[in-house]
Order: sequence, then C-alpha cells, then structure tokens
Amino acid sequence: MQLKIKPMPQLNKKNIFIISFSVTLLIFSCATNSEIKTNGNIPDWVLNVPKADSQYEYFTASGTNKNLTLAENDAKNNLIGEVLKIFGVSVKANTTSILSGDINNIDKIIEREIKQYSGANIKGLKIKERYIEKNISDSTVYLLAAYDKTELQKEKMRLLHLAEEKTNAVNIPVKNAEKFYSEKKYFAAAYNYVQAACAAFNFKLENAEIKFEADIKNAKQSLKKIELKPATKVSVQGKSGKFLPAFKINCFEEELPLIVTYTIKYVSAGAKQKIFTEKIEAGTDGIAEFILPLQESACTGTVKIETDIEELRKMLKDTNEHFAEKEINELKKIAVKSAVGFNYTIEQEKETQFIQNKKVDVFAEQYGKDGKRLIKSETEKAVVEILQKMNFDAKKINSKNSFAEFIICAVVSIDNIEIIDSGVFAKLTAEVEIHNLKTGEIIYAQDISKRGAGFSETEAVSSASFALAKQIASVFAAKTE
Repeated sequence: MQLKIKPMPQLNKKNIFIISFSVTLLIFSCATNSEIKTNGNIPDWVLNVPKADSQYEYFTASGTNKNLTLAENDAKNNLIGEVLKIFGVSVKANTTSILSGDINNIDKIIEREIKQYSGANIKGLKIKERYIEKNISDSTVYLLAAYDKTELQKEKMRLLHLAEEKTNAVNIPVKNAEKFYSEKKYFAAAYNYVQAACAAFNFKLENAEIKFEADIKNAKQSLKKIELKPATKVSVQGKSGKFLPAFKINCFEEELPLIVTYTIKYVSAGAKQKIFTEKIEAGTDGIAEFILPLQESACTGTVKIETDIEELRKMLKDTNEHFAEKEINELKKIAVKSAVGFNYTIEQEKETQFIQNKKVDVFAEQYGKDGKRLIKSETEKAVVEILQKMNFDAKKINSKNSFAEFIICAVVSIDNIEIIDSGVFAKLTAEVEIHNLKTGEIIYAQDISKRGAGFSETEAVSSASFALAKQIASVFAAKTE
C-alpha cells in the first residue's frame, strides 16, 4: 500500500500564475541536473523546507494531476508562487511609501512583473530534487529548488523600487492635489488629480477604474471652483493706431493657464469676421491680461478668456483609454462655463491727430532653448515695429548706451516648449526695464511671461515673442503718456 502524502499548502488563487509560467520555467528546469525519486522513502524536504545556507534560499512546491507532465508543470507554477510570496513579504516589509489600501497594488505589481520578466529574473532559481508519488488515479510531483541569495536580493530590491515608483505615481499627486485644493489653487489641484487618475491606468494598478473615477470626479470639482472675473470694463472703445487698454481678469490663482479667443471684423464693406486664439497665464498676483493686437483700421470684435485644459487633455489622451475623450469633453464644458467675455469697438482715427515726438531706443537680448544668445531678437524687432506704428520715434540699438529720451531693456528666455498633437506651444519670459534717461528714473521693472502657439517650434516662439512685444509696447505707451 502506498503512503498518501497530503499536498503542500498552495498560494491563494488570485496570486497564482496558471499555465503562463509553464514554458518560462523550462528555462531553469532544463538547465539543472536534479535528482529524481519515485515513491520509496519520502525525502525530509517534502515535509520540511530546508533552512537557508550561506549561498542559497530553498523553496518547495507540489502539483497533482492525472498526467505526470501536467503535474510537474503545476508544481513549477506553484514554485513560482512560493518565490512570489517571499518577494511580496520583503517588499511590503521594506517599502516606506505604501499608504492605506495599497497593499493589494503591491501584490499586483509583483505578480505582473515576475510574470512579465520571469525568464530574466528567475534565472537564479534551480531545481535540485524531484520526488514523484504515483497513485492509482493521479500523480503528485514535489520539487525542491534553490535560489542564489545574491540574485534573490537583487530581485527584491528591483521590486521594492518598482513598487514604490508605481504606487507613488498615484499617491503623491493625490496628496499634492489635496494640498493645492486646501490652498484654493484649484487648477493645480485638478492637474494633480488628473495625473493620479491617469497613473492608475498607466501602471495598471488594482481597482484602476475606481481610482480613476474618484480622482477625475475630484478634478472636475476643482475646475468648478475656478472663478474668472473681469477686472476691467467688459465693453471697450478706442481709436485705430492705438492699443486698447488691456482686457484684465482676476483668476484668484497664480500662473493659471488661459486661452483667449478673439474676433476681429473690419468695418470696410464685405469684410468677414476673423477668429484668433492666444495662450496667456495669470501672473503671481492672480491677474491675467490680454492686449489686442494693434489695429490700424476701424473694427469691432469680442474677446473670450477661459481656463486652458490642454495639459489635462494631453494626460488623458495619453492613456489611450476609450473613455478619455468623454472625460476631456466634460472638463472642457466646465472650463467654458467659467469663461469671461468682453467686446470692443475701434473707430478710425484722423491722421492729423498722429503726433508723437518721444524718442525711445530698444535693446533686447534673446536666448534660445540651449541658453545661447540669438543673433537676432524677434521680440526686439517686434517692439520697434509696434512703437513705430504708434508714431513713436523708436529704433533698436546694440548696447545699453543710448542718447534717446527713453530706453527699453529686455532679456528674453524660453521657459518651456511643449509639443502636442495639434502643434507646439512655447512660453517665453522677458525681464523688462524702462528707463527715463532725462531723469535717470526706472519707470518700469517687471518680468513678463507670454505663451505662443504654432505648427512648429519656430512658429510658437515667434508667436510668444510677438505677444511679449505687444505687452512691452503697451506698457511703454501707458507709462509715458
């Protein structure tokens, strides 16, 4: 009569890799000369896992099936399950970034990574012995394997870093979002919530759908809290050849990204309405302003300013999930609801009123994204041209040595270049100073940031340069009235 040995306890179902490891495990099973015993005396390691020695950690597992080959494959899969448990316990015990509710995510990360990279990372695992128990109805295969301690420690550390990286990809943005929300920085909160929502899918965390829905809901709630209020008159009138006063809004949040959509319809017969867009952002004081390009003919139009959700859209689209477009549209609807609108009328100015005798020199240094100074400054050129259209006696100079009544000095640098599906965005910042050389007074000193868009990086930088030039020229005109 054969002695029936009770199968060893197996790993819980949800952490077992069925079938998928069978081929992979051949990598190490074929590479070892393990001892095979059939029935007879039961090896001690079947009932008691050997203690680790100076070189190896030992693992045992078993598999039962009517087919001996399938029984051994089951045993190999279960052997990986035993290694998986060791990795899981080690990572959970050592990681410092796991927050409440993330332990299951660690299980999933470990499981997925071992499954994906098992051929490379379990090469240190070698089968030392097999014991086969044959019965009337089935066979049970018992395996004893040794894992080189050095390789085992390397894999533990890899999984530790991986687990922390992936869970932090969700946890850190959520914590940041909560902090920003409490500080009433609602766009920053929305950005971090969307970042966390997308990370749950990108890293395939457990319950990703639930995490996504919760974080997207919070992102929408944050966007709804954004208030945009006019800080100037909503209806403005002016004369051709002169800048209209800046259209200003109070955003109550610094560096809030905004998109401006403005229309221009010239009074001349048959003229069609033209639509333009420009990106701006709120300053450190929470105020954002848009200056309409200088108009030399009578015209009318509207200006609409709303929160720019392009950064949120890009993150959602990069998930490649089917629901991304739906969420993008909902976020867009929320942004549109808080939009602020203005309208303007520009009348034709009589030519006899164009009298301007202020002389101003312009000196602007402009730097590329590599930090090198450009030979020609687009901002400098545009400032001069705009001021000349306003009938100022403006010219560019090659140094700060000036004999004019005023000098505008600027240092222009690229803050950011962003490439998206629809084109390129560039953000430029200018350190601007305006000097009254007669009195020796600095009448203006401030940093100005503007964003521009285009189909290429060159076009985007040019657009941002022109936006800066409009602002600088407008400031000069206001300060020297």
